[in-house]
Amino acid sequence: MSVVLLPEILGEVFTFLPYRLLFNTIRRVCKEWNHLITDGSSIRNSSLKIVSLCFMKEERRQAFWECCKAGYFNKSIEELIIRLPKEMMWNQTEKEILDSDDNSLLHYFQSVKSLSLRDSKIYSDNFGMMLENCKSAATLEGITELSVENNGLNNLDINLIAEKLPNLTHIDISSNPINEGGLDVLLTNQKLKTIFAGVNEIEDETDLDKMKCTQIEELTISNTDFGDRYLELLFDHKKNRDLLKNMKELDLMDTLPSDVGLSYMKNYPYPTNITFLNLEYNELLPETLAIITQSQALSNLKTLLLPNGSILSEGFSLITKCPFFKNVTKLDVSNNTIGDEGFIHFGTENFTLKNLIHFKCNTNTVGYEGYQHFFKEPSLSGLQKLKIADTNFDDDSVSELASANLASLKVLDFVGNIITDKGFETLSQLKAPKLEKILCGGSNATSYKGAIYFLENCSLPNLKYLDIDFYEEYKEENKEILDGPEVVELVKANSLKVAKVLVQRFPRLNGIKYDSYISVEILKVFLDGLSELISLCIQVNFIDDDHIILLTSHPQAAKLEKLYLSDNKITDVGAKLISECAQFKNLLELSCEDNLFTDEGWKLIFSSRNLMSLTKLFTDFNENDIVDCELLNIDYISASDKDLYEDAEEE
Repeated sequence: MSVVLLPEILGEVFTFLPYRLLFNTIRRVCKEWNHLITDGSSIRNSSLKIVSLCFMKEERRQAFWECCKAGYFNKSIEELIIRLPKEMMWNQTEKEILDSDDNSLLHYFQSVKSLSLRDSKIYSDNFGMMLENCKSAATLEGITELSVENNGLNNLDINLIAEKLPNLTHIDISSNPINEGGLDVLLTNQKLKTIFAGVNEIEDETDLDKMKCTQIEELTISNTDFGDRYLELLFDHKKNRDLLKNMKELDLMDTLPSDVGLSYMKNYPYPTNITFLNLEYNELLPETLAIITQSQALSNLKTLLLPNGSILSEGFSLITKCPFFKNVTKLDVSNNTIGDEGFIHFGTENFTLKNLIHFKCNTNTVGYEGYQHFFKEPSLSGLQKLKIADTNFDDDSVSELASANLASLKVLDFVGNIITDKGFETLSQLKAPKLEKILCGGSNATSYKGAIYFLENCSLPNLKYLDIDFYEEYKEENKEILDGPEVVELVKANSLKVAKVLVQRFPRLNGIKYDSYISVEILKVFLDGLSELISLCIQVNFIDDDHIILLTSHPQAAKLEKLYLSDNKITDVGAKLISECAQFKNLLELSCEDNLFTDEGWKLIFSSRNLMSLTKLFTDFNENDIVDCELLNIDYISASDKDLYEDAEEE
């Protein structure tokens, strides 16, 4: 990489950022820049990402447009990503560039191949004008990927896309007010390989017979009520449309297909190349699943997603013995009503899902009898991820788990089940030598004694992440002294015992979620003893400013990448310490909502020069409420982290 002289105006876009970091450690607005020359003609290789935080300040917006007009991005940027919410106020500078008869945003990015304007509602009024005003046919013909999700685009905009961007292979037009006929013109594009068109207003009048996308590999049509039309279009072999030739992924979430539509799939006489099928939020009663499980078109299926489908035990048992699902490696049936009877084929000759690698059955009613069948299945030796959170998994079920052959298991999640000390003693016998992550918190039925027994006696040599909690015995025995000093000291002592055993037995943990009382002393035990710790979750734990003093001054802070501190008692004093902590240079995710911060405390976080690597921030504000923020590397800001752990676990 050679950098001779960075144009002065470009530096205004990257306030507070040393030039060497712009090209190396930190990628605030631009990433993967390899070369820059000073004649203004090129900045080579790359991807330019603009989020709303980049443009909060007028001088930064002005500097960016000056860079555009100077030609710094003209021949170099191949991927352009813009995230600007509708609420953002645009001044005359942007309006001139976007709305001028002589100019188009694309005029300043003539080498762009991938254009993403997702959630950038500024374009709802002038997206068509941006395409119309682009004078370079070569620029338009060079765009092969377009994402305009949630932009308020209508049928006229879609017609312009089809007319102006003839070489598209990938398009995402989800969550736009596209209605009947809106897809017709796109469906004639034979070059398209991926179509995402979920959550639109498309009705039955759409002329699906016009679809000629014979190269299509991925199709997403969700949140509509005409799944039958698409099933007929794709699987009516008598019309020989040849639309399934390259199809690999089919997403029909919440499309309400009936038995009539699914019969086209059932009657398709040949195996297809479809390896991914999503039918989430469709009513999948036993009679419906009886049709699906007779479809040889799904013989090559590897991923089957059926959560939130009203699946009963009878229907699930049909899935587990389907001869066409023998290649399925990932099955998600969470949030249904599957009981013990649904598992009767596990461990028998009828069971066909012998290649399962990832099984997710969270929030169902299966209990001990079902788990008896489940854990007797020999093919579970190849299972790598097992998620059975919020079911009726109990102490007796743990005994079945502990005796099973789970030689390949890496992730085990049974959060929210009722496991007592007896269950955790049995869990210590678990035979899972490759287990890396175990999530067993949320039960509130295990005492510190059960937790210690498990930690001292289990054999999990590769464990990297632990989510654990335990109740304090006084909660049942001494309710009258719930707030007494004796109780506080007892809680501290018991939690400290667990922490010391945890660190002694598993010093190589890189992630911990500890849902029991944490004193400053206990936090120090974790920071001193877990030298590889990169993810720390200590929420709802009475964490206060004293904890933050320790955390921000400890050498381990320099290694942290994820820090979750929500629902605690941290004040603006702690917020200031966090914002001024130079060791947080590697921190990627931070959750601090529901503490005692005032607006001034949050301003310190938003303006911190030490948190420049943050990509996710969970706050007491939504993104549109943030007036001044320097954390320009952030992809995601939310006032809630409720989906945080599920997303992280999926990664």
